[in-house]
Amino acid sequence: NLDKGMHHLDGVAATQYARIRHGIGDGSDTSRTTRQQYLIKQLMSEALSKNLFTDTAQLYQLAKSALKSLNISQGMADTAALAGLAMSLKNFTMTNLQTQTVPVVPAPSDPNRSVWTDEADDLWEKMRAGKPIFDTADSNSGDSSDTSSDNSASSDDSGTTDSNQSDTTAETPDPVTGLITKSDGTLVDPSTGGTVDPDDGSIHDATTGQYIGLADRYLNATVCAVPAKN
Repeated sequence: NLDKGMHHLDGVAATQYARIRHGIGDGSDTSRTTRQQYLIKQLMSEALSKNLFTDTAQLYQLAKSALKSLNISQGMADTAALAGLAMSLKNFTMTNLQTQTVPVVPAPSDPNRSVWTDEADDLWEKMRAGKPIFDTADSNSGDSSDTSSDNSASSDDSGTTDSNQSDTTAETPDPVTGLITKSDGTLVDPSTGGTVDPDDGSIHDATTGQYIGLADRYLNATVCAVPAKN
């Protein structure tokens, strides 16, 4: 049970947050997946803020702890190998970390199941080719990173844009939250074209209503923001 706001979670609580099915989101596996993505981003951000990837002593302690608590693939199950991998991330920035849930719709045979849409093929092709998940060619986009911070409009056939230019493409994402606010107050994630729930930061497909992600920048800047000291 977490009150709205920022919380520091230990390993057990963080795992519970990532794996819980009921009482948060829509209870689906897709919802749980997006929370796991959010948790990984928070862990990376915490590690970078504490310089864990450059502090050799802390890094080796972290690697040793990982070996005790995780089942790691053969070849990486070694303290030196894990530490070396982490050291290679010393210049990593959060703008390089992108996540996306595979596009899905309710299964025609069972509304409690999900199936991939045709857009999933485009996602797999980008990953096979080593290309960014989201288009970042527009040179004037400020921070372009994850599901809530890319400045490019969606280029799929979801109907979120047309030749008349909707007000979501005419406006610039907020530099703090990464979201676009439409004239009626609706929050839109520019990367996916999905609508964002202002209470919990969940992103839903604008057409199907499917749960497709969490607007992490929005969450961190609003729901989980640290109150300013007087």
